[in-house]
Amino acid sequence: MHKGTILLLKADDRSDAISVANDFMEGYHGSVYDYYTIGGSWEDVLAPADKVKEFKEWAEIEFPDYFSNRIRGGLTDRDKAILQLKWEKIGLKGKHRYSTDNFSPDGCGPYCARPLPECMQEVIQYKGNTEQEIEEAWNSMIEAKKEEEATKASGGIPGTMSCYYAGIYHDLGYKNFSFDSNVYDVYENESEHIPDDPDGYWAVVVDMHS
Repeated sequence: MHKGTILLLKADDRSDAISVANDFMEGYHGSVYDYYTIGGSWEDVLAPADKVKEFKEWAEIEFPDYFSNRIRGGLTDRDKAILQLKWEKIGLKGKHRYSTDNFSPDGCGPYCARPLPECMQEVIQYKGNTEQEIEEAWNSMIEAKKEEEATKASGGIPGTMSCYYAGIYHDLGYKNFSFDSNVYDVYENESEHIPDDPDGYWAVVVDMHS
């Protein structure tokens, strides 16, 4: 399973921001993820949302067979060129989101790391609703526990999903960095937190797998 998370951190420039993000992620290998990449499938999360929406809606109309069936390799070189022209015409940087080589020399595309003041709207939109997620985790934990007790009462071997949801509930409650974090403020060590003063902050997208 993949998960996209936006890390908010203080850095001097793009290169420094990616370096800080990598240093932070190293401490969670094995406990939160088994592997990750900067950007990845969530590269466009920090791209201008209105422009990405316009591009996606246009692309789905122009190439209905590809987007309805999601056939791997379903886009020809000509198709990709047309998509690239539209991507640039809208005002987006780098290669279009359906390209297979949308990477810069540092290993990710132009939108994997941006100064927070430039993408505040996109970060706010992506931020999770902590109170709602805590309530959902609690309800899932209780429901799983009931099922485990019923299984045990009937002589079966109960599962451990209630423990899984309890872990999510714990991380959400304490605002820990976890696989369920949508936005994480590395500087303040707080999940779903966006600083009031974004100056000096960078946003870096991480694609985690667990």
